[in-house]
Amino acid sequence: MKNIVFGSRDQILDWFFRVPERPVLNEGECEKSSIKQIPREIANNVLALKQSAIIDDGGVNYSELREREVYQQFRDWTCVCLQDFNLSVLQTQEEKLAFWINLYNLLTIDAELQYSVKKSVTEGWFGVISFFRRAAYLVGGYRFSLEDIQHGILRANRGVPFFPGKQFTADDPRKAFAVEEFDARIHFALNCAGRSDPPIAYHTPSQINDQLDLAATNFIGGETTLDKSGVVLRISKIFKWYARDFDGRMGMLAFIKKYLPENDLRRKLIENFGKDVMIQFAPFNWRLNVLG
Repeated sequence: MKNIVFGSRDQILDWFFRVPERPVLNEGECEKSSIKQIPREIANNVLALKQSAIIDDGGVNYSELREREVYQQFRDWTCVCLQDFNLSVLQTQEEKLAFWINLYNLLTIDAELQYSVKKSVTEGWFGVISFFRRAAYLVGGYRFSLEDIQHGILRANRGVPFFPGKQFTADDPRKAFAVEEFDARIHFALNCAGRSDPPIAYHTPSQINDQLDLAATNFIGGETTLDKSGVVLRISKIFKWYARDFDGRMGMLAFIKKYLPENDLRRKLIENFGKDVMIQFAPFNWRLNVLG
């Protein structure tokens, strides 16, 4: 693992959330030569799992996945060879988004199996935060946890909400691999193994913009509701946690409106009342997204 001098913020958080060893889930030696094909292999793993119905929009069949050859191949080759992958080949925004979103979703699934999560990733000491800091791969010689991928790479180094400071310090070499332009649609493509999370999808650089639009459309369409009176807009708690990413209240309302059908009553409510729309954040269901 390449040397990174972690700042006091990270050291304190690791101590508090009991992640002192900085573990990784892909130890081993890569014997393959086609390391440059890693992004395609990562995407193909997601596609294969969806085509086999191990993953669908309702969740993951974890017990069956553990026995599948595609998972073992991922563990034995793709996962291990991530260690030697040259991250600098990801040049464009589209390449970075597709690669890191696919990898994040696979790491979440892999960590659930490797850590034998039974009911929820919120289990244990400060559960969900500890899980996100502990679950990690060695990629290109650097350790990337779920937290690093989401808040350092995909959120353009904005850092964890409610914690001070950026995810990567100024002298952290991993910062060079982050997306340059933040895209709020990533929130509807990342799956954290909870029942309220967006479904896992297959992402490619050539189609990533259409795929992220579809993810936002489907999630907002399914998770945005009106109360019985028809005057309160009930939305995902993701918007509360990441209000900054949507430029506050007005920004999140504009974002939601954009992804609702033109004559939809929910959209009409936003158009008619603007900033005065009453908002309610729906409870987030962290129960494990188990199929079957």
